[in-house]
Amino acid sequence: MQSLSRGRRYALACAAVGAALAAVLHLTAVFFAVAPANAVSDEYRTEIDGYIYPWFEQHWALFSPNPFQENYRIDARTSSAGRVSGWSDLSAFDNEAMRHNPYPARVNQNMLRRAWKIYRNRGDLNAPARTERAELFRVYLRTIAVARLAELGRPAGYDALQLRVTTLPIAPPAGRGPARPASALLLPWWKVPVR
Repeated sequence: MQSLSRGRRYALACAAVGAALAAVLHLTAVFFAVAPANAVSDEYRTEIDGYIYPWFEQHWALFSPNPFQENYRIDARTSSAGRVSGWSDLSAFDNEAMRHNPYPARVNQNMLRRAWKIYRNRGDLNAPARTERAELFRVYLRTIAVARLAELGRPAGYDALQLRVTTLPIAPPAGRGPARPASALLLPWWKVPVR
C-alpha cells in the first residue's frame, strides 16, 4: 500500500484538527446553553442562543427531570357587537382527541398547553405586549384559540376573544405534602382580525 504524500498528510491533519475544533466549539456552546447561569453564559448569551436555536435546542422532556406539576384548563369566550358568548373549554377538545386513542399526536395534545406556557413565561399577561416577541406569543396563542373554537363549531364573525386559564395542580405522591389549590387567571380581551 502506497503511503500518502506529504501534502495529503498535511491536508488530512488540517481536516482532523478542524473537525476536532468544530466539535469542541459545538460542545462548549451546548454546555453553556444548558449550564446554570454563570459569567461566561451571561456575557455571551446572544451568541450562544444564536448558535443553539433552533437546530441544537436541548429539551430534556425525554428524561423528565422536571415533570409537569400542573395541568391547565383553557376556556375561551367571544364578543360580537357587545354580545358575549358563554365559555368554551378548549382543553376538553384536546383531551377528547387523546382519549381512547392509543397513538395520540403529541402536537395536538401539547400545542395549546405549550402555547400558554410560552406566553405565560414570556408575554405580558395583563397589558399590551411591550416587545415584538411578546406580541408574537400573544398572536400565536390567540391563533390557536381561534382555530380550536372553529373546530368546536363556534361560528366566525366575532371581533374579540378572551381566555380564562385555570391551573390545576397535580397532587404530589402520598406523604409528600398537601396539594396546592387550583387558581384561575382571566386574560384581557384580544381583538380578532376579520376573517
